[in-house]
Amino acid sequence: MKKMSVKAVTVVVFAVMLGLTARQVPASGQNAIGRRIEGTWQVQVTARNCQSGIVILTVPGLHTFLPGGSMLSNPAINPALLGTGHGVWKHVGGQSFTNTVLLFRFNPDGTYAGTTKVTRSIELADNSNELTSTDRAEAVDPNGNLIETRCATVTGRRLE
Repeated sequence: MKKMSVKAVTVVVFAVMLGLTARQVPASGQNAIGRRIEGTWQVQVTARNCQSGIVILTVPGLHTFLPGGSMLSNPAINPALLGTGHGVWKHVGGQSFTNTVLLFRFNPDGTYAGTTKVTRSIELADNSNELTSTDRAEAVDPNGNLIETRCATVTGRRLE
């Protein structure tokens, strides 16, 4: 009986230690370099035709990268037509990050028009106060049918 108690305690202690170690892994993945993207950025989004590269429009916006990997994106487009984007970000190494954002689209009469999903490849400058990204946006109708694909380049500066 005494042997079983020692074994049981050892197993419980090992399980607790393993659990604590596993809980620390995600936190260490968002290290100091990973956290450099956290904060609010003033950005300039230049949307282009993916095939021709012709500029469709350029608009300012705000991107806010939250601790833990969430983010908000607010382009300067009439909020009656395009809602604030909600998304996630991930540090992929060095000064590189990926980001996925989903925005709701609306018709001029206010009816739901579908979503736009933006995927980004982001690079921070060495000073961590400037960023650039290459974006791809896919607009789908309410039934999930692809309507349009656009590409964009983004430049940004940390809001201070």
